[in-house]
Amino acid sequence: MNTGTAKVTGVTTIRSAREEDMTSSIHLMFLALLLAVITLFCTLVGAAAGLLARIDGATYATALLRGAVAFAGSATLSLALLTFAVTAGRP
Repeated sequence: MNTGTAKVTGVTTIRSAREEDMTSSIHLMFLALLLAVITLFCTLVGAAAGLLARIDGATYATALLRGAVAFAGSATLSLALLTFAVTAGRP
């Protein structure tokens, strides 16, 4: 059995490989959930930007382009913040 030890205030605890796998899978599921939320958020931002551009009198092509640029910008910013949060959270 693959085990690791850690000292916590003078007490040695042993974590089994199964516990480490479960913690890893929880982190992976949480990351997948965050990516789904980011995708939904960016889609809504892009749709709102395209709709506002169209209401302002832009052509369909221009409104679609503005929506795509807003989607790409919000996705880039959101993924950069997520990467920073995941990296900063590591010990």
